[in-house]
Order: sequence, then structure tokens, then C-alpha cells
Amino acid sequence: MGQQVLQYIKQSNLFTGLFFVVAQDMIEHKYSHGCKRNKEHLAGDKVMLPVTDSGEPDYRYMEQYAKNMMLRKYQQYLAFLNRSDND
Repeated sequence: MGQQVLQYIKQSNLFTGLFFVVAQDMIEHKYSHGCKRNKEHLAGDKVMLPVTDSGEPDYRYMEQYAKNMMLRKYQQYLAFLNRSDND
């Protein structure tokens, strides 16, 4: 395995995984017309990720960003439920 893959495995958790999946989905148009994602196709893809000043993937940023997006969505759900309860 490549060094970047090993580093990702060490740093991965639910939140960095969610961030990475969304980053992969941004190249989804490539896989639209009958061309499915598989290991061979993904091996040649380049996924844009945030990096630190030293050029390494910024796993802390990815984790925090995913947590913030989940918190934002939870707040939207709660606001919806509160509106529904008041009607």
C-alpha cells in the first residue's frame, strides 16, 4: 500500500470517512453513463482534499468540517420538529 493510504487508514474515523466519500462523489459525473466505480477506476482518480501547510492531507480539518455539517443538519431537524410540534 502507498504511504498516503497507510496514513489515511491511521487517521480515518467516521467523520474523515464521510468527508472523503463526499469528495469522491464530486467526481461522480465521470461514472454516470454506465461506467461504475470499481477499484481499477478509482485507482486512477485524484480526489481534492484540504492540505496542511506542509502539503499533507489535513485530517483534523476534514473531521471538524464533517462534524460541523452534521451539527448543522441536526439543528435543521430540530427546528423542523419544533415547528411541527407548534402547529
